[in-house]
Formats: sequence, C-alpha cells, structure tokens
Amino acid sequence: MSADKIYFEKSIGTMNLPKSKILIIDDDKDIFGFLKVKLLAENYELEHFLSAEEALEKIKNQCQAHGSSGYSLILCDLLMPRMSGINFIKEVRKIDDISIVIMTAFASIETAVEAMRIGADDYIIKPLNIPELKSIIQRVIKDKVVQRESVANTEGEQDINFCYDLIGTDPQMQNVLRMIKKVSRASVNVLLCGQSGTGKELVAQSIHRNGPRAHQGFVAVNCTAIPENLLESELFGHAKGSFTGAISRRKGLIETAEGGTLFLDEIGDMPLALQGKLLRFIQEREYKLVGENLSKQADVRIIAATHRDLKKECKAGKFREDLYYRLNVICIEIPPLKNRINDIPLLAKHFLKKYSVLNPQITGFTESAMKKLMLQQWPGNIRELENTIERAMVFCNGKVIDACDIEVDFEKEVGQDESSNDIFSCGLTLREVEKRYIEYILKKTSGKKEIAAQLLGIDRKTLYRKELEINLNKPH
Repeated sequence: MSADKIYFEKSIGTMNLPKSKILIIDDDKDIFGFLKVKLLAENYELEHFLSAEEALEKIKNQCQAHGSSGYSLILCDLLMPRMSGINFIKEVRKIDDISIVIMTAFASIETAVEAMRIGADDYIIKPLNIPELKSIIQRVIKDKVVQRESVANTEGEQDINFCYDLIGTDPQMQNVLRMIKKVSRASVNVLLCGQSGTGKELVAQSIHRNGPRAHQGFVAVNCTAIPENLLESELFGHAKGSFTGAISRRKGLIETAEGGTLFLDEIGDMPLALQGKLLRFIQEREYKLVGENLSKQADVRIIAATHRDLKKECKAGKFREDLYYRLNVICIEIPPLKNRINDIPLLAKHFLKKYSVLNPQITGFTESAMKKLMLQQWPGNIRELENTIERAMVFCNGKVIDACDIEVDFEKEVGQDESSNDIFSCGLTLREVEKRYIEYILKKTSGKKEIAAQLLGIDRKTLYRKELEINLNKPH
C-alpha cells in the first residue's frame, strides 16, 4: 500500500502551528495534483489514496496502533470503483470520528443528504470551487476542535447549550445532532420522523434557533389537536364574516411566522383537502385567507413532524405524494428511547436537575433505581421518562431516588417479551441462560462493557472473565 504525501507551510509566522492532516481519496490522480497547487498556501499535510479500500486499511492500522487515525479531515469522492464514498463513510464511522467532506460531480440533494445522514460533515460539488472548499475545510476542522474541547470540559457529558434539552451520547442521537447542525444553516424543508415522545419539537426548535431565522418567530401547530374544520383558518387566517363566529379579521399562523419557522406537528393527520392548499403555499409561497380571494405572500421555513410512515400513507391514499416529497427534502429519524438506553443515566440526571425545585434534598439515584430505569421499554419515550423522574421527585422521602420510588405505566421490562419465555420452556442449563442474558445485555448496550456490567451487577473484570468462560468472543 502506498500513498503520496506533501507538506505545506503557510508562512514563517505560522510554522509553529500544528498541521492539519487531510486525507484525499479519489481515483483521479489529477484531483490530488490540482489540490496540491490550490492549497499550497495553507498549513495542511496532504495524503492521497486512489481507492477507498487502501485508505480504510490505513485508518484501521492507525487506530489500532495509536487510538485514532491522526487525520483532521477526509476529502472523499462519492463514486469510485469497488467501494463507494457512501460505503466508505459507513465503515469509517465504526472506528473513528474523523470529519468527512464528500466530493461529488452530481448535484443531487438526495445524495448529499444520504451522505450526511450516515456521518459526512459536509459536501462539495465538482468542479471544485476552491474558495468554497477552503471555507468548508476550515469550518469543519474548527467545529471538530470545538466539539472535542466541549466534551473535555464537561467530563464526557454532552454540551446541551447547542441543542438545549436534546441530550445523548448514543451514536444514533449523535447523528441526529450532526444533522441538526447541518440543516440549520439552510432554509430547506425538513421532515422529522419518530415515535411520540422522542423530542421532535425540541429538534425543530434547535434547527430554528441555530439557523439564520433564529431572530424571528418559531410557531408550532399540532395538526391533530385542532378540529378539521378550524385547522385551515388557524393556518391561513380568515376574513371577517367568512363563517359563523368570524366577527373580525384574524391572521393565521403562517402570517404570524413571517420570516421565521412554522412547525407542523403530526402532519400525517392533516386532512387531504388542506394538504393541497399547504402544497400550493410551499410551492408558490402564496396563500389566501379563508373567505378572501386576494393572495398573500409569506417567507416561512417549514419543518414538519410525524410518527406515521408517510410512504405507506401515500400508497393508501391518505397523504399526498407530491406534498410528501416537498416536505421530505431532508429527513431526520429520531430514535426511540429503547434503542438508546445508554443515554438514560444522562437523561435521568438532566431531569433530576430540571425538577430539583420539587425536592432540593435529592442528589441522585441508587444503583437499583438506575437499573430499573434502564430496563424499561419506555413506550412513551423521553416524555414518559421525564414524567417518571418528576413523579419520583415528588414522592421520594430520602436523599436519593430508589427503585421503589419509580412508578412506570408499564412495568414490563426490556426483554420480557414472548421470545424470552423460550428460555424457560426448552430446558436450558443455568450456564446457557447466563450466556443468553449476557449476550442480550451486551446487545442492548451496543457492546459498552461498563454499562453492561452495571446492569448485570458485576464489575468489568468479571464481565470479561465470563465472556471468556462462555465463549462470547463475537464483537457487539
């Protein structure tokens, strides 16, 4: 395996600054030659590979030997023989958190979104605009430095100032936070998908507050909560006398959100007739008040959310396909709490602080209480967890919340499904039951030994020993 290297110095005055190592992956040799010339004045160390496989092998070796790849940023072509840029990102994200910028000759928003969804930090269209490329490189590298400093300063806890109440170190949630940061800079429509209680409105608020429209209003409307015959009036407003009870002119939520963001929660429940009028507004930025023929214009960013599968709704004729594609410029999938149980201790601590005024003497949770929280299914997701902590704060009589203080709506724990009954019906040995349970806990904690050991009630050394004893040598 070989690679071309070249070292650049910006000037004598910056020779003491640490170089940022940039890995360029492109099967076109001319690209590297072009970038050598264009980035000559920058303080970068450049390395080039003609294939993603070779680059991935180098990154793996570096991570095994030194704990990280050592690169500050990767510039990767999208279409390459054998391994594409998309597949390369997927593999790299398993071993390192290097910043990645995709280069593509195809100006497709779908391609860019897919790349960012799986872990790319940004993208640039070929032919490369060098001033734009330099700006992207500087920003992405700076963002990564700030992110690492933030993690170090908070001793491993996530900095919640950027995304407010959105907390999570789980890879799925980290991907959501990356997507929020990226889509905030643009004014494209965003569709948030996820179960009820996962924090879709918090995500919408974070996109708004971190974007160019932050100084304008954020207006939210729940399409389920408003009666069908009133929803059109709420959105578009109505003229005086347009219907019984319309005693005066009233502006709608679209007009109220002028210059800002309109959040349409549970968009899947919007009536079909109103969907057509919303589509017209999104396409033309024009609308009419109920009872008026005069068209009005509004500059509003649309963020929609749903717990439904809108593709299935389109096939069933319950949702307009053209509206779906207008809303789904960028889609962010928000994971359910049961898929990110590693975040439960962090969330519980956050809600403990949030409701400390209810019982200031409470300082934390017992081990059994935290284990109980982490083993629940949480069908109500973050909202249910928050309510549970708030309720425990009220009824707890000690200085720490114990398992008996935690009341959940569904006492059924994770793993207590029909398949688990097989363990007791097929005559397994105690050793086999132990093996299956350890496998289950490791799977639920994404292989994180410290959390798995905590849930199992043993220390990490004991967990490692048991893995060897029962031949659990598969990576999780």
